[in-house]
Amino acid sequence: MGSFQTPISEPLCPPGTQPAGTLAVYSADVVPQPSRQKYWLGAVFRRVASAAEPDDAAPFHARLTRVGGESAELLDHTGSSLLARRDAAHCRADQCDDLIVDFMVQASRACVDHGFGCRRPTAGDMLILDLGRPLELTHARHRIISLFLPRAKVRSVFADPSLLAGRLLQRRGIAALLRSHMQMTIDQADCLTPAERVAAVAAAVDMALLAIQREAGQPIEAEQLSPGLYTAATTLIGRDFRNPDFNADTVVQNLGCARATLYRVFAAQDQSIAKSIWTRRLHEARRMLASGENRHLLIEEVAFRCGFTDIPTFNRMFKRQYQSKPGDIRGQMS
Repeated sequence: MGSFQTPISEPLCPPGTQPAGTLAVYSADVVPQPSRQKYWLGAVFRRVASAAEPDDAAPFHARLTRVGGESAELLDHTGSSLLARRDAAHCRADQCDDLIVDFMVQASRACVDHGFGCRRPTAGDMLILDLGRPLELTHARHRIISLFLPRAKVRSVFADPSLLAGRLLQRRGIAALLRSHMQMTIDQADCLTPAERVAAVAAAVDMALLAIQREAGQPIEAEQLSPGLYTAATTLIGRDFRNPDFNADTVVQNLGCARATLYRVFAAQDQSIAKSIWTRRLHEARRMLASGENRHLLIEEVAFRCGFTDIPTFNRMFKRQYQSKPGDIRGQMS
């Protein structure tokens, strides 16, 4: 479970050095209002400095959740307003040169200036920031989930990471799955063990590197990132399996990798893409049949809702998987 942190007198550990698997939550609300923003930017959100004096007329609220991984971490920052900058002197002083993938869960009047003029991200955008370069950011009410990536990791898939500063990732494909995974990891963090948090952050890192490769128009060499690619593929299957047209080709096209590469990734897990899709459909059909909430649905309707278009095939596969007919499962609920 997570630990709630009261105000601190010493700065937080720098990005990537929080013990792997730990979960910590910080709130500005435990500090008196006149001191909140100075405290927040000075002790908690300390990778940037205030670009303006706190406005006492506008109450400042902020909350930060940190999930530590191996040399990477996820941060979830929710707040009222934020006006801050990171100048060249700040970059030299703390020597923090991580790259960040910012997922704008909620964004209002946002402006991020990385030296190329103001970019105005909106809710749903994923923006890459470079802590090795000066930046200025303005946010009204916001929620941002940030993935901190070591520069060396990014360099392994993109020769000059500094060229990524200010780029927006695509909203579809692997980036969309990364977005979903980051939010799910944060939302479920207090239900995960430390080892599970480490695995979830590692998968996010791999998926982010895949998204960066795709954004750069480079062919995805995914063997070194296979855990993240497998997580992305299974996330996609879990999201879209109900579509009867969804198949292995759809997975390959959405992830933007070579078919043979993805097949090898699944084979390493003693799985196949097609089997994973059918298994997910059958599992959902069994769940629906066993639930009293769906008693009004015909078995054929359940099958259709789970992506099956041929009822004899559904009956045959269901019996092979569960050694029972679909009607037998429903009969057990009578």
